[in-house]
Amino acid sequence: MILAFFFSKDSKAQRYNLDSIFFTGAVMDQADLKGLPYAHFRVNKERGGTTNEYGRFSFWVNSGDTIQYSFVGYHGVQVIVSDTLQQDDYLFGVFLTKDTIALQEVLILPRFGDFKEAFMNAKVNTPEYVRAKNNVNSATYEALTQRPDKMDAKANTDMLIKNHVSAIENKTMIPTEMTAGVSTTRTLPELKRLKRKRKMKISDAIVTDDEVKILQQMYRYGVKKE
Repeated sequence: MILAFFFSKDSKAQRYNLDSIFFTGAVMDQADLKGLPYAHFRVNKERGGTTNEYGRFSFWVNSGDTIQYSFVGYHGVQVIVSDTLQQDDYLFGVFLTKDTIALQEVLILPRFGDFKEAFMNAKVNTPEYVRAKNNVNSATYEALTQRPDKMDAKANTDMLIKNHVSAIENKTMIPTEMTAGVSTTRTLPELKRLKRKRKMKISDAIVTDDEVKILQQMYRYGVKKE
């Protein structure tokens, strides 16, 4: 759910362009209304940034822009800036609901063509593996065998993943013999891009504590009314 208040603030921030609108507000948990620190936002999938440690943000937008808000463990939301907004700046409250997926049940690894085949063909000849295969009692097995020289299953898996990640990193690295001096034709545009990106970050005109309380109170009122 998204709650926007259409009243002007006395903003001291410099306008992004003549037709832009200044948005400042907070991203909050829909249940306890606490700010979500470092939540992500993107404008038109081009410009973006994060909220501060209190979940607050401020940036410039234009009519028709699409804003996306996201936070790990929560459902993201998308907003289209209406062309009916006539004032220069607005308070903006974003209230996210928690996702039902348990994050600890998800495993994410870098994609690599030979990883699956290498993992499936990996030999893990450990005591645990042999006991499971032959259904031998643990005490009897340990009495009849010596300590194996090979690593256990966890160590083998960790080594395989480590080698896999190293291979991915090496593929994306630039060899030193292929590097050269700094090019101003590429550096200057990059500096301009970073300077423009900084305008999307927290400014001096960010939402105040009292304004956040107003957002929270109006949200509570709207929920009770429904």
